[in-house]
Amino acid sequence: MLLRDGGPSFEVLMVARNPAGRIMGGVWAFPGGAVEAADGHDEGRFRTAAVRELAEETGITGVSEDALVPFARWIAPPSLRHRFDTHFFLARSPAGREPVIDGVECVDAVWTSPAGALAQEHAGAIALLFPTRTQLQRAAAHASLDALLAAAAASAVETVRPRLRRPGDPGDALLPGDPGYETATG
Repeated sequence: MLLRDGGPSFEVLMVARNPAGRIMGGVWAFPGGAVEAADGHDEGRFRTAAVRELAEETGITGVSEDALVPFARWIAPPSLRHRFDTHFFLARSPAGREPVIDGVECVDAVWTSPAGALAQEHAGAIALLFPTRTQLQRAAAHASLDALLAAAAASAVETVRPRLRRPGDPGDALLPGDPGYETATG
């Protein structure tokens, strides 16, 4: 999640995935993608992949792997066709950097407040996946970028394993603690 100061508090960079894409087509997300062999084999590979994917999808460089703040980790339910194990990181954008969309994986980009992205989804203007929506909600709870980064740096990342009430139906996801989570089979 690339962030910058802006508006009344801070903004996050969101990209529109290509509607013709095989995975996540047409949704708005944070820049990111798969770990590749060249990214390494230790825990640092996730940071390497995050910085590489940001540059590939948006043209934004200059983000240091060491500056990434772990924020969340989500592992998709086993009944989904396309599974993922996603590590979310927070990073402050280098000053003056604007995205240049690759036109292949991503077809649009916008800087928006987390609350603004959530309002756009609520209005039906954009589509978000459950993990993206949840990270935006968490970010929106902070009054400033510095407060968000400090809170994330002070917190341990817990792995979230959503379950689906109905196997294969990502529109009905449950989180630990939600009614029905313990008995959900998806």
